Amino acid sequence: MIDFTYSSIPVFFHIPKNAGSFVRSWQKTILENESEDRSLLRSVIVTNEDKGPILKLEVLDGSLITENKVFLKNQHYDKNALEISLYDFELLDKKEEIKVFSASILSFGFSVQSDLIQFIKETWSRDVKLYIILRDPLENEWSFYNYVTTRLCQHEKKSDSLKSKSFKEYLSSEEMSDSWLIRNLIKVNGDITQSDFNNTVDLLDEFSVFDIKQSSKLIKSMFKDCYGISVDINHNATINKNQSKNPIPKKEEIGLDLIEKFKKKKKYEYKLYKRYTSKANSESFFSKKPKRIKIEECFFCHNMNFGKEKLVGTWDVSRCIRDYLGNTDFKNKRVIDVGAGSGYNSFYMEQMGADVVSHEIPNGNFWDLFKHPNSQKIDKNFNQAMLNGYWYAHEKYKSKNDLFLWDIYKDIPDEVGSFDIAVFSMVLSHFRDPFLALMNVLYKTKEKAILINTFSEQSSTTGFFYGEDGLWWELSKQCTHCFMEKIGFRLTSEKIVLPYNNDERQTKEYKCLVFERY
Repeated sequence: MIDFTYSSIPVFFHIPKNAGSFVRSWQKTILENESEDRSLLRSVIVTNEDKGPILKLEVLDGSLITENKVFLKNQHYDKNALEISLYDFELLDKKEEIKVFSASILSFGFSVQSDLIQFIKETWSRDVKLYIILRDPLENEWSFYNYVTTRLCQHEKKSDSLKSKSFKEYLSSEEMSDSWLIRNLIKVNGDITQSDFNNTVDLLDEFSVFDIKQSSKLIKSMFKDCYGISVDINHNATINKNQSKNPIPKKEEIGLDLIEKFKKKKKYEYKLYKRYTSKANSESFFSKKPKRIKIEECFFCHNMNFGKEKLVGTWDVSRCIRDYLGNTDFKNKRVIDVGAGSGYNSFYMEQMGADVVSHEIPNGNFWDLFKHPNSQKIDKNFNQAMLNGYWYAHEKYKSKNDLFLWDIYKDIPDEVGSFDIAVFSMVLSHFRDPFLALMNVLYKTKEKAILINTFSEQSSTTGFFYGEDGLWWELSKQCTHCFMEKIGFRLTSEKIVLPYNNDERQTKEYKCLVFERY
């Protein structure tokens, strides 16, 4: 039995040629499968004042729709659906009695999406969950061009709308938008700016975003999240459904120079795609949030402030946090926080607008130990109290940060994606191989590296062995600077910062070095 009272309504945003037809067919199929009386099923297309389709609803209805002459047969978009203008729908009596199962915002509806969402929520007194599929921009344009220039689109008004005679000509033309999504979602008329990108991100952060390769996963999530319905979808069939019968030309055929021009024009669209799909594709590498963490099971590296609840850790960096992180603008940046500990810096950067991956070593590992035949065994739960502290704070801050447990001396998997900024806070001296760790992380970092450490003014770096297995480094600023130059990063600023050590009851001097890729 479907709960039409308290459950959220799943709303799918259909970007042209992004598996929208596939998703909408499943919306209808699942309603058919879950309904006791299929004769009550209706598809309703809501149009704007120019008759453009803006919203599609899959509903159950007794007689309100079929007996009301304001609903007409749709002639273009879906001949099996009934059509009504938004104006007439808003005036319709007893519309709240229609049982809405799912909704799709169609291409003409993106520019008025906030009005449509408000209409849905107010009419049926239910919350909504938002879903969208993104696709590689070049693949998306090929799919669109291939669709518009073949018989597939003859039923639509735009079947003869393109003047370009070839795909290469289309990529070079003004017929191709620099970003259909940004322009339509937030209504941009002039040149797209960083501010427009930021505003789009602010909106999309409220969505569940999927790569087109994960179309089946979107459908499963959509109906599991909203109705608790488990859906069995053949993954291979999903992929085949989304693939064009005409494969995209190879980059050499299109021309590498043209590809570069295309990427430049589509800069913000690529940033959106990479921001959200890299996170979606990397989920399997991130730790799952435990169900419940007790405070007595936690260790905190830093002071934490959860409003009324204040916790004391080893360090207090709150008094110098802006300088500590290089006075960096984190807005809409993807950041990896290496050695995040219990996460204070990660949560601060998230509050400043960053999408943060908090990195830590897996349990049973140490950064500073080296291997030999008689190496001591490490307690596999050694780091658990600190990780518990991270998850406890994660819950208190209602954070969306991901926890990435990974051996820093191994290459970061491609599925995890790249980062705009990398932060190494008080960890470099701990590393057995600090430059290997830097190289592995910064290989995936596009813009900036922030290193906070006790860098000496000596010309050389010194290593100290302790115990039977430990190694600690006194890194020199000069040596670090030289290494960073070798891997493509140039020092742009440095500043002395003074975090407070609660155990020693005094401030300690560290240096914050900021490097930018050149």
